Amino acid sequence: MKTRHAQEAGAHLAVFFDNVASDDLETTIIKDDGTGSDIHIPSIMISKQDGDKIIAYRDAHPDKAITAL
Repeated sequence: MKTRHAQEAGAHLAVFFDNVASDDLETTIIKDDGTGSDIHIPSIMISKQDGDKIIAYRDAHPDKAITAL
C-alpha cells in the first residue's frame, strides 16, 4: 500500500526503512497481497541506519529533490 501511495503522489522510486534499528533486516517479511499489478515504480527496504543517512543528506541539501511522505 505504501508503494501505491508513493506512486500516486508522483514518486519515481520508493525507499522504505524501519523506524527502529534492527540487526536482522534480512528476515523482515514484506507481504504481497496480489493487488500490485498496476504499480510500476521500484521499491526497496533498507536498514534504519542507511535511511538515517538519506534523511541527513536530504536535510543538509534542501535544494535536492528528495521527499519524505
